Amino acid sequence: MAMIRLQAETEKQLGVYYQLSSDEKPLGEGGMGKLYRGICVNKIEVSSKPDWVTVDVAKKKLFVSVQENNITDERSGVVRVKCYDKEADLVVNQAKPSALKSLGKLFKKKMKIGYHIFGVLLMFLPYKLLAQTVVWQMQPSNYSEITHLVSDLYIAKLNDKVGLIRSDGSIVVPIENDQIGDFYENKSLVTYTDGQRECVRGVLLAEGKYNSFSTKFYTLLGQKFYSDGLLSVADAEGRLGYVDVYGNKVLGFDGKYDKIKPFTEGYAAVFKNKRYSLIDKAGITVSFTFNGVAELYGGTNVLNGKAYVWDTNGKLYTFDILQGGTCKSVKWPSSKTLDYLYRFASLSDKTKNVPFYKVQNNSKKGIAPNLTNNLYGFSFDNGVVIPAQFSKANQFEDNLSVVCLNGKYGILKYVAGQSFQIVGTNTAIGYYAGEKAKCSFQLTVPGSWKGKVLDVRMKNSEQEFPLIRTSQGYNFELYPNRGKYYFIIEVSCEGLLLYRDSMSYVFVRKERCPVCKLDVNQCRYRGRHPEPERKTTGRGNHVVQKKTEKVCPTCGKKISKCKYQGVH
Repeated sequence: MAMIRLQAETEKQLGVYYQLSSDEKPLGEGGMGKLYRGICVNKIEVSSKPDWVTVDVAKKKLFVSVQENNITDERSGVVRVKCYDKEADLVVNQAKPSALKSLGKLFKKKMKIGYHIFGVLLMFLPYKLLAQTVVWQMQPSNYSEITHLVSDLYIAKLNDKVGLIRSDGSIVVPIENDQIGDFYENKSLVTYTDGQRECVRGVLLAEGKYNSFSTKFYTLLGQKFYSDGLLSVADAEGRLGYVDVYGNKVLGFDGKYDKIKPFTEGYAAVFKNKRYSLIDKAGITVSFTFNGVAELYGGTNVLNGKAYVWDTNGKLYTFDILQGGTCKSVKWPSSKTLDYLYRFASLSDKTKNVPFYKVQNNSKKGIAPNLTNNLYGFSFDNGVVIPAQFSKANQFEDNLSVVCLNGKYGILKYVAGQSFQIVGTNTAIGYYAGEKAKCSFQLTVPGSWKGKVLDVRMKNSEQEFPLIRTSQGYNFELYPNRGKYYFIIEVSCEGLLLYRDSMSYVFVRKERCPVCKLDVNQCRYRGRHPEPERKTTGRGNHVVQKKTEKVCPTCGKKISKCKYQGVH
């Protein structure tokens, strides 16, 4: 078995490659080639380290080497390794030159256990996640609910009224309506109550376009839908007729009809004083011819090119709309029940119920929310996009998601290729007993949030630490009493918790000289100043202090006793 490695230019820029086994069988095969299951591999990234440490990574193993310690003190540092959204720290301590010539020996001798533990940690680190964050497309509003409808249109509810808004919050249809209906023939009616009648505000098309009516038209019972491109309505005076998708009058409204039915196949059944007629879209009445002395009494709408009519004697006939001619006598169907389009239900296989449907949303699906402690957040391949904080959240569609934050609905926009990053100190921080230690970190802000006022907080299980903003990043202070502290960093803006991560700092206790108050490593006596010599003269009890001779800083002998007179 051999491993096949694939890497194009984009993968080279991202530092990843795809790997699959030569024994792997293809999942499928088509015109563009074979499809295999593989994995995305990323090299382990050393995000920070001391200058005197060199780290090489190969096949998920770390190879660490150091420069020779040329300073007089022992030193320590932190090698921070990142892979995916996880992070691991390796604390490296290097002894004084007299005790150790290279960290390579120290690593083998004293860090063997730590090395293996670190290696195990790396095995469980996920592969690198492409950076990502979110921004507000529409900030939380007072709407009681927002639902994605189609394209860039959303249904917004407020005080039991509904309307249409865009993803940026702009209002398309005022939030003053009682209903936005389901779709039929790719059209939906937006209606409101006007007195005792239901008035049409406008019509919404399935592709996301909305047409507002400039004239008041009222719905008819059982006919709240467009059929054959026309809507049967009544005007303000109660006259019946048909309008197009723009709300323009097409036919009727002249008082000629007191009852109308929807158009089907270019024709509609209309009535005047209970007398049936069949008209086309030009308003021309169809003429029916019978054999004998039969007289037209009633009829249906057109089904499959035929209208069914009956005479005053109760006989049923069919009339071919396309061929015309004389009506042909036929048997009555098993049931005389008519469907919602005024045709025989037993022949159309339909009922009186209008088959409305939800519009098919062809938007591109994105990441789905995940539930943590009864709150929703978003993650992608184990990498957190935004921490859990929403009481409600929908899957991203076309990079947009409706969320509810603190009882208010807003719309998030997904932004790939950008993320927050925290980089702390890569070396151990020295401190003196009873004194504060100064810590710092850098915050990388994605372009989508640059220039905005960020609320950055640093805390641990004990307290929250005030942060001081500098040109280099953020500083804070604490009184250490142990070698390592873990902290939680949170970044918020515009009401969103954008980022939460943990980081650690390593502290090394240092000592001050009790006499000169300098660090013991800076004190020429290493904190052990010699006692001044005293001489008794014998005259009474007076003590005369003799001038103390200087001591060689190298060998520690008095200058007069030093072979090199204090200059080795």
